[in-house]
Amino acid sequence: MTNNAIQVTVTEQVYDLFLVDILNQTLLYESFEYAICSEDNKTIRKGQFRAPSVQLRTSDLCEGNYQFQLYLKGKEWQCAAFQKVSHPAA
Repeated sequence: MTNNAIQVTVTEQVYDLFLVDILNQTLLYESFEYAICSEDNKTIRKGQFRAPSVQLRTSDLCEGNYQFQLYLKGKEWQCAAFQKVSHPAA
């Protein structure tokens, strides 16, 4: 789903936790699926959640750039880039 309005926020630079917040009030408790992909488009992790906010542990990811793809009802809803770092931001 391509939509110009921002309906979800994600952490852009992560150390240990990746945060996802659903902003669209009508979709707060829908079931979402997600995928985290590496720079070479390899799927690193898949999962699902049902909540307006979720924390995903990223301590197992190597330092680098990733794509977070969020799906609603089987269709891509939002996609965002994030960077995994080895030390927390000061």
